[in-house]
Amino acid sequence: MQNGQTENKFNIYDLLYSTGSIHQPNGLKSFHVSKKEIIFHAGMKSNGLFVIQEGAAKLINYSSDGEEKVIDIVKKGEMIGDDSLYLGVSHAATAQAIVDSVIIFIPEKVFDDLLKKSVGFSRHMLATMAFRIHSLIIDIESSYFKSGHQRVADLILSLLPNNQKNKPDVHIELPAKKIDIASKLDLAPQHLSRIFQDFRKRGLISIDGSTVHIPSPDRLRNGDMRFS
Repeated sequence: MQNGQTENKFNIYDLLYSTGSIHQPNGLKSFHVSKKEIIFHAGMKSNGLFVIQEGAAKLINYSSDGEEKVIDIVKKGEMIGDDSLYLGVSHAATAQAIVDSVIIFIPEKVFDDLLKKSVGFSRHMLATMAFRIHSLIIDIESSYFKSGHQRVADLILSLLPNNQKNKPDVHIELPAKKIDIASKLDLAPQHLSRIFQDFRKRGLISIDGSTVHIPSPDRLRNGDMRFS
């Protein structure tokens, strides 16, 4: 999600690791996908959920004229496909690897068993759903009421670890290519480039490849948020 007001997404991989689930022969499957490889297509029947063990993926849909729209960018430790599993419907979006990635597949039966046997896992799933609803509300608010500059600033701030959100001289890694980030934020790629250039001129960030240096998160969050 793009906002900077919520905590980082919940890491289901850490939960599976801490409970020993990923070391038990309980039906979990791990597989590799290459960059740009499809994990699942929109319209496919859901029979489990997917956890990003290493790498990253994006959820995408296409317009009638074939233009790609990035719905979400999913990073290490996060899951995809769970919404379709809950509802018993086909996948509403296509999942594609952004980089070479390792995926853990949790079949539906294994998922049901985890929900029944692990209170911690069940609470985690409830918290994840609540987080997504909260983030969706803020995303809609951002699209309607925030400028492109504010949306980009929110994204950068949301990528900071919790223990660095108020520290000076911090760095983040952009989770995807700029064209995908622009699509996620409902911006044209050229508009995103101009915003990054404006941020650099104001001394709010510097960029080296996919690494963004933020001298002062407070300036980006507060006093310097009044962009034209």
